[in-house]
Amino acid sequence: MPTKTKQTDHPTKTQQTVEDIIDRYKAAYPIIWVKTEEYARTIEILHGRFLAENANAEKVIKERFPKAAEDEKEREKVPMGLRPKQIFHWDAINGLVNVTNQNERCERVFPPPPKKEGGPQPEPPAWAHILAWAGHLKTPTVPAGSIVLVNGFHNLLAGAGAHDHGRVRAAISQIIQPSLRKVEGEIRRGLREAESFRTVIIVGPKPDHPALSPDIMTYLEIIDFPRPSEDEITNMIEVQLGDRKTAAGKGITEDKEEVTACARELKGTTVFQSENAISLTYIKKRELDRATLRRQYKAIMELHPALTLAEYKETWEDLVGFELYKKFIDAIFHPKQAHRALKGVLFVGPPGTGKSHSAKATGGHLGLKTIFCNFGRIFNKFIGSSEENTESLFRSIDACGRAVVFIDEIEKALGGIGKGGGGDSGVGDRVMQQTLTWMNDHDSGAFIIATANDPHILPPELLREGRWDCIFNVPPPNAKQRVALAKLYSGKAGLKVDAAAIGERTDMWVGAEIKGLMEKAEVFRLASKSDEDALETAFSFVRPMIVSDKDRFMARVEKSAAQGVSVNREEVAADTSFDLPPVDRRRSLED
Repeated sequence: MPTKTKQTDHPTKTQQTVEDIIDRYKAAYPIIWVKTEEYARTIEILHGRFLAENANAEKVIKERFPKAAEDEKEREKVPMGLRPKQIFHWDAINGLVNVTNQNERCERVFPPPPKKEGGPQPEPPAWAHILAWAGHLKTPTVPAGSIVLVNGFHNLLAGAGAHDHGRVRAAISQIIQPSLRKVEGEIRRGLREAESFRTVIIVGPKPDHPALSPDIMTYLEIIDFPRPSEDEITNMIEVQLGDRKTAAGKGITEDKEEVTACARELKGTTVFQSENAISLTYIKKRELDRATLRRQYKAIMELHPALTLAEYKETWEDLVGFELYKKFIDAIFHPKQAHRALKGVLFVGPPGTGKSHSAKATGGHLGLKTIFCNFGRIFNKFIGSSEENTESLFRSIDACGRAVVFIDEIEKALGGIGKGGGGDSGVGDRVMQQTLTWMNDHDSGAFIIATANDPHILPPELLREGRWDCIFNVPPPNAKQRVALAKLYSGKAGLKVDAAAIGERTDMWVGAEIKGLMEKAEVFRLASKSDEDALETAFSFVRPMIVSDKDRFMARVEKSAAQGVSVNREEVAADTSFDLPPVDRRRSLED
């Protein structure tokens, strides 16, 4: 069933994309390929928009040619460009259907059966289906000025083998050439009636089939169709609630703030996925329930091999020694900075210093979803798959809108790229280029937080000034911070120990090692006379990196210090310190 929507006060990204498609249709583009995974929704929206164009055309005709509504001869005097257009749908099951004429099915044109004597006849090859379908466009069945919305064309392409590519290209040329000849004729006559040709709008995934050769691709206009915006999901929820309230005859949550919050939880899903999630929460709770929606969103997100909706327990208050970073985050997310396009931050430093902790705590502090990105999983052994996975990854991130995207140990995926060798046939370089392009150009509101233990192996172009909002160095905690960490983790373990003494004994220890020390002391307390005895036993079980791997550890500390600004406010120049008035982060992001 068609999805009901409500009008919004400002155009959504979907509406803007639809207008782009309409403009290209009017500009005489023969084939428009709309790239999407929501085939039915896309065709439904485009169909509705073209029907609206036809209704507007009828109004213009009544105003400018009043006799044309009743006299067929007078109607023929109406310029072709002003007349309503015939709209056709095509798919492999129903064939060609004229949806402007009460869904009248056109005469089916089937491929000629393969010649084979005796036995069952094989299914005609994909190229024959395409050739037969293209034949419709050369008959009066599809008059000049028609729009043909095509669903499932990619399935025909998928069925074409390598030996069929030439025939497939010939079939596609039959779709293109009638429109091209018409357009050329219109241009030669100098007429401004671009709507008098046939336009084919193909809805499907990215057109990357080998049969689509460069000469064919020059005639294709490829447009990305976005997933529903937050406003569209809000409208969908309100419509569903209205329908259910009418059916149930009793109260259902209608709080606008709650509806908006639920829409924000579902941002990045398809309409079908959103509708299912809303239906589930209604069945389970008889009202909107954000916890249920978040669980559904997490399950949907995990359909992508490299993305996971993260639910971390780390808090902003437990982030010890990151004073400058905290001030920086509050500054760039301040409402007065709303005009800035945020890029993200990169944390560099040895393991265990709190880089991942800070990334996990940032999402909760800002009131944003945190998405864990396993960047290494985009690489695949098949030709072209890694690049396709990278494009899909960034498309999914963009669809999520405002969110914190956490990439842990980014050097394991991108380290060493661009330093020669050629062992991956250039795949790494192409993935890196896609990544840099997206980082520069995206405007979805995604805020990247990446960590690196060994930043010196990252490509220089990833570390240059302007690529990130800031690169932060996370050194081992100083004496004051070690005391604070000892108090924090001993308190969580219920230990009564001398935090100041622990701070003195843990010089050059990192936060994870101090935390591990307290956790072991908590375990040994069960067999010790006192907490101090348990702590002494725990010290003998911890081997800090400054002892076990001193040279490598110190090399990481020194190289990281050369790459970024210290997160510790006490270790930077006074002029980099700044103060801001307290801000309600969740409230400011919603304004």
